[in-house]
Amino acid sequence: MPQKFVEKIIEKLREAVSEAEKRAYARTISAELLNEIIETIKKHPAGGMIEADGGAVAKRYSYRAETTYVFAAWYWSPLRWKYKISADRRQAEEVRYGRGGGFYYKGRREAWKVLFEERYELLKKKLYKRRVKKAGLPMLDGLVEAGKVCGGILLAKTNRNVFLGTPDRWYRLPDTVSEAVLFRDIEKVNPWTVLWQLGFRKRKREWTPKLAKELTVFFVTGELTGWKL
Repeated sequence: MPQKFVEKIIEKLREAVSEAEKRAYARTISAELLNEIIETIKKHPAGGMIEADGGAVAKRYSYRAETTYVFAAWYWSPLRWKYKISADRRQAEEVRYGRGGGFYYKGRREAWKVLFEERYELLKKKLYKRRVKKAGLPMLDGLVEAGKVCGGILLAKTNRNVFLGTPDRWYRLPDTVSEAVLFRDIEKVNPWTVLWQLGFRKRKREWTPKLAKELTVFFVTGELTGWKL
């Protein structure tokens, strides 16, 4: 296991927190919290990501309040290893009653996405292209994301619009639907749910020639819900 690698991360973490909190006296990373973070790193030597802070203030608090923010991401394998550690003082979050410091941990995969961002973005683009190809559709100009093919259809995003991909063609979704999908994780949005929102109440989630005709008529006339493109 990467023992020396973990020791280096812990050393850098302690240094970063110490430097950030030189003149801090409130909402700091307590010794107890720092030890919890370190123990979490030791439990996951091959990789992970941690975000922590020294606490938040109540919304009624009328003064400027800072807290310590800590970020740590690390990834180790026999072929490559990398880490990123930072700590700084910034405006504290405002919550209803305030809260003490804490942290949350994300797994090795999330750390890899952050530390090898260029590689991750390249793999995502390849994945989206494979999904569009699997659906038998032409590539969209400005493709940003493409969801999973589900029952023969999929959702895809460009910078401004959301499209429904069917075995026949792409359909640009109405703005009212696009706005609800545009800023969500497309992996978690089922294209059949979007069809349901458009007025197509289908129990069987299978693409059929009849559904293709109905959808074409809808996008030309908007007759199911009165929407016009």
